[in-house]
Amino acid sequence: MHYLVKIETGNSDGAKWELHDQPLIIGRSKRAQINIADEQVSSMHCVVMPTADGFGIVDLNSGDGTWVNDQKVYQAPLVPNDRIRVGNTVLVLRKKTEMGIDTAIREIEKEREESGKGYSTMFRELVQKVK
Repeated sequence: MHYLVKIETGNSDGAKWELHDQPLIIGRSKRAQINIADEQVSSMHCVVMPTADGFGIVDLNSGDGTWVNDQKVYQAPLVPNDRIRVGNTVLVLRKKTEMGIDTAIREIEKEREESGKGYSTMFRELVQKVK
């Protein structure tokens, strides 16, 4: 699964939008699926859409252009970690990776400590969710 992340001050992640099999318009307009409150962003600035190889981006004749990795583009393929700039806003394409066993074990341990539940209770709850 891929998603776009708005980069906040520094490099911390802000809002996230999941990418699926439908195009998403980025713009200042309330009609844009990814609404950006940035005066430098056009009302319908660009569109991110699925392609045969992943995702691509197309500029919608915006005023300031669409930039991918500091290159002004009209149309471009996107790969994970590409930085998309619209106006003064930076979005990054991220790919959700599967959790490794060590990470899963750490998360289970953390939940067990926080909830005070035993493994049997946690497993039973998990099985009930899957049903």
